[in-house]
Amino acid sequence: MEIEVVMENLNIALITIVLLGISACTTDTSSYISETVGDQTFSLNAIRDASFRLGPAAGLDTNIGLLRKAKQQGNPDEVLKLLSRKPNGTDLNYFYLAWAAEQLGFKDAAFEYYSLAKKLYLFSRTVNIGEPGYITSHYVSYCGDYEFKYGDESKACPSNMYGEIERAIARNSPF
Repeated sequence: MEIEVVMENLNIALITIVLLGISACTTDTSSYISETVGDQTFSLNAIRDASFRLGPAAGLDTNIGLLRKAKQQGNPDEVLKLLSRKPNGTDLNYFYLAWAAEQLGFKDAAFEYYSLAKKLYLFSRTVNIGEPGYITSHYVSYCGDYEFKYGDESKACPSNMYGEIERAIARNSPF
């Protein structure tokens, strides 16, 4: 009987830790990079005029493999469909959003979204070290070149994402 009570208390403690961890994985990206503030209502017009935003960075993204596959297949519509279902304001998702906008011929939007991806990629995760923001800020820059990576997430990032972003910004620059 005593072992059952201990096991039940351990299960409750574990569930609490997991729930706290999940809630800590969302970062209000706009508090760090003001350009991420905007309309989170998905529409092709909002993407065309670059007013659509993906919202807060929400930690690990279950769409990563599907997004990579849609890009490899040259399918911007599928990329947009995936991003609209589960918006997540990380550098990697803005990279995919920018790619889709570019493929659809929305050059100004592509420039804007690649620029956001670059800012998020370069985001310094040293903000709030030792506080809850330390862990969550990592997910603002999901692919940035940082010393600490968690699990296999670095495999989700294009091998030269920063280089791809730089070339895409030059390709889509209005200047």
